[in-house]
Amino acid sequence: MSAAETAPMPKPRSALKEEPPLLKAPSPDSLHPVPPQHSHPDPPKSKDKTPEPESQPAPSPVDSKTPPRSPVELEPEEDTPLVKIDVFEQILELDEDDDEHEFSRSMVWDYFDQAKETFATMDEAFAKDDLEQLSSLGHFLKGSSAALGLSRVQSTCEKIQHCGHRRDENNNKDLSPIEALQQMRILLKSVRLQYAEAEIWLKNFYGEGND
Repeated sequence: MSAAETAPMPKPRSALKEEPPLLKAPSPDSLHPVPPQHSHPDPPKSKDKTPEPESQPAPSPVDSKTPPRSPVELEPEEDTPLVKIDVFEQILELDEDDDEHEFSRSMVWDYFDQAKETFATMDEAFAKDDLEQLSSLGHFLKGSSAALGLSRVQSTCEKIQHCGHRRDENNNKDLSPIEALQQMRILLKSVRLQYAEAEIWLKNFYGEGND
């Protein structure tokens, strides 16, 4: 059963005071239990030989296409709401018909089309290692997401904007081109997941969650 089928229907506008709760994904550590440790007796000491130091395995070469564990990947999002209800209610106030929400609905569906086109262009820019274009696209999608109150998408788009300029603002440091592309890969994946969650929420609000 998909997340869209199990997501609770959002409350009507008059009762929109807080965001529906989201299920938390299990932590990575909980999926990989630590094997039990077994004790072994110490080997007998030799009087004739000096124990040799344990050999260390040679480090494996860095694969530039495989991103390392990054603060961007592990940063929690629980403190950032999926939708800022106060911002979204300002959009609803523009509706002349409270029941149909014709004006706000058209804004939301235009945003869906805009976001999907932007993601496709981001994929093309990433394939060309074009960090500057990715930064510009992140800035563009950040603004339209903020206008609807989609705060998680907005936050990640801001990270994409800075990453395209080879900056990690969370750690206040510059990035090499390879580091920037590695983090950009993670951010592009994250923003798509956050957008999918926001799209489900919005379609449920307008009663079109099964579309």
